[in-house]
Amino acid sequence: MINFFKSFLPFILFFLIQLAVTIPMMVIQVIIHFLFSDTPADTGVNFISYTLSLLQDTAFLQRLSVVFSITIIIIFGIWYRKVFVTPFRKKKKRYWSGFSVHIFFALIFLAFGLQYITVLLTSGISWIRPEWMVTYNQTLYSAGFDAISILLAIYTIILAPIGEEIAFRGLTYRFARKALPFWGANILQAALFGLMHMNVVQGIYSFFLGLILGWLCRTGRSIKYAVILHMLYNLLGSIFSGFFDLTTAFSFAGFSAIGIALTIFALYIYNSEFQIQNDRFVKE
Repeated sequence: MINFFKSFLPFILFFLIQLAVTIPMMVIQVIIHFLFSDTPADTGVNFISYTLSLLQDTAFLQRLSVVFSITIIIIFGIWYRKVFVTPFRKKKKRYWSGFSVHIFFALIFLAFGLQYITVLLTSGISWIRPEWMVTYNQTLYSAGFDAISILLAIYTIILAPIGEEIAFRGLTYRFARKALPFWGANILQAALFGLMHMNVVQGIYSFFLGLILGWLCRTGRSIKYAVILHMLYNLLGSIFSGFFDLTTAFSFAGFSAIGIALTIFALYIYNSEFQIQNDRFVKE
């Protein structure tokens, strides 16, 4: 029961750390603004107006995201290492946890397949609840995804996947797994991962993505495979999103079917490769 409650701690701390990072950064930004600009700060209206405007300032939000992610990686990384890595370092390994050509291509195929499934899910949501898509698109626009900067690319493709995988597939899933069977723990971490995005549309496809990432961790017995897939998924979704828009515009049904088939095929390759490699590892 204790481990079940512990599985919620990373989710709670995720938001507390976000708050702890946001407030000091806003204070620093406000001080810098009024010290080095001609805008008078003697009226409460100017002060409050500028402070609130930071929450819609794309450049500030991107800097905040980078600092927040680095903080998450450090804090959760130390926690994960102390609880789930260091205690098992001296124990003899009974499974394979390396890389092969099959694993490499399985993760690439999976990233492409999941992007098409994401397009399928968001299209379904836009048909059922178009107002959710309006909010979702506004969120992406505020974050700067209409013209991705280097800072946003670093955050989206590198920092966010590492931090989120440590938090949800590393800590949340591992704690939950001590109290629940695999699918119970996997659904819990995926649900919390979806809720973390604070957006219905993103939450829905993130939940589905979280289920796949959790399964990868269970099969590969390491979060590194989930980190790589998460990076590839975000890379395709942010930098190469136009490719998926173009192909689905050409044939939505056809490329959606290709995406589903690619996903199933990639999962099969991934699972089969670990079975083969684990059998070899045991025999050696």
